[in-house]
Amino acid sequence: MKHLLGLPSNSRVVEKSMSWLIANRPEFQDIAGYIGATSVKYLTVEGLVSAVQGGIASHQQDGKMMGHCTACLTGKYPVELEW
Repeated sequence: MKHLLGLPSNSRVVEKSMSWLIANRPEFQDIAGYIGATSVKYLTVEGLVSAVQGGIASHQQDGKMMGHCTACLTGKYPVELEW
């Protein structure tokens, strides 16, 4: 199975969870209306990383922020995959 963005995922949890994601279901064309919001905005991968790492400056290694994997969004895995 491929990730929502068409990228392969090495996580069985992600693969099995895709069916319940609201953005992955065609009957939810109006996600904002379904959740009672006026609009839905999506972050870029860089925006997501910036948002979740903003308050964890202590989590650095060699000057790089650590702790957040975005491989399922970018296809860039931190380890070599064995398919």
